Amino acid sequence: MTFRSIVNPLLEDNAKAEMSRPPAYFADLNLDQIVASITSGKEEYNLAPFFHKPLTSREAVEYRQQAMRDLEDPTRYDAVTRFAEAMRSVRQHLTQAGKLSYKYQKEAWLLDAVELYCQCVENLLSDLRAAAPSSPGLVGFLAFLDAYAGSPTFKQLLQEIATLKAKLSSVRYTLLIGDGVITVSGYHDEPDYGAEIQADFEKFKQGAAADHIFKFLNFEQMNHIQAGVLDRVARLNPEIFAELDGFSARSSGFFDPTVLRFDREVQFYVAYIAHMRRITAFPASLNERNYGSRWSGSRANRARRTAGRPGRAGAEAGWRRRRSDPSGKRVSARRGLLGAREQTGSPREDLCERQACNVRLERIAHARRGCLRHARHKTPAP
Repeated sequence: MTFRSIVNPLLEDNAKAEMSRPPAYFADLNLDQIVASITSGKEEYNLAPFFHKPLTSREAVEYRQQAMRDLEDPTRYDAVTRFAEAMRSVRQHLTQAGKLSYKYQKEAWLLDAVELYCQCVENLLSDLRAAAPSSPGLVGFLAFLDAYAGSPTFKQLLQEIATLKAKLSSVRYTLLIGDGVITVSGYHDEPDYGAEIQADFEKFKQGAAADHIFKFLNFEQMNHIQAGVLDRVARLNPEIFAELDGFSARSSGFFDPTVLRFDREVQFYVAYIAHMRRITAFPASLNERNYGSRWSGSRANRARRTAGRPGRAGAEAGWRRRRSDPSGKRVSARRGLLGAREQTGSPREDLCERQACNVRLERIAHARRGCLRHARHKTPAP
């Protein structure tokens, strides 16, 4: 089976989408802001053109919907995101190799990048086999990936990487550091003087001692001394470093174009799914979260404050009756407040409560008069 694309079965439509511009109505309906929010953090993939060009056939719509349903499964979604992270690491290795100055260090970074690429292809193949996708898009890509990973070219690449890594790891050399001079020579089973010195002082050890081993900082860019040492090591092992030169020359375009296309296009689904997950992480109703909890909390606080005060409950009931009956007069609410307080028993307390109720009612009336005055003098908007 020939795999074309994960977003559209017709590559011709994808080519048209790449050249599309945002429609004029995108800005009018704020759709450009929605697309920007969905694609935020994935600018390296240039996903916006996929949202600008509408699909023109039922087959393409169903193809994309089935792929979306497949990738909404957490197992398949995680497999694709791990693959994307690995491919991003490969690109970072290639970018770093382009910034380096010394030949053999550039070739070493390229070798690591190719090895990471092969590993992420094999890992994605294993993950998709375990996830068992059902959509035509992912099933087609799985069939392609299975054939690609089993091809003689890919297997030969894996073998070259393993062989070259083993040979580079077997390189041994000695350094004779003098006054401003470093001499690099081959290793001929010379004794390890560091181990001998440590064994001599081991008999004086009286317990656990602090670690005084100097730790070298791992800089990505070699300095001129390290580059000079590496150049002389390469002279001592010409065959191994000649193989490294040949591998770098042959592997400059190691990416398969179909794998690269899938790595980019599948982010169309990943970005949308991640965006919807952020939205559904919020509660179904903001009122239930923000306002409902405040209202219930304030009622609970009032209940705790009025515990043991029989008149307060009646006052609250009077205010609730007033609020629930719009046709009732203010005096009915006042009678509800005062009638509740008449149960307290003490004439002095009743008088104080009556005065407090009068003050509250006057404040309410003053606030209402202010609102009406403001509404009368407010000029209408042009």
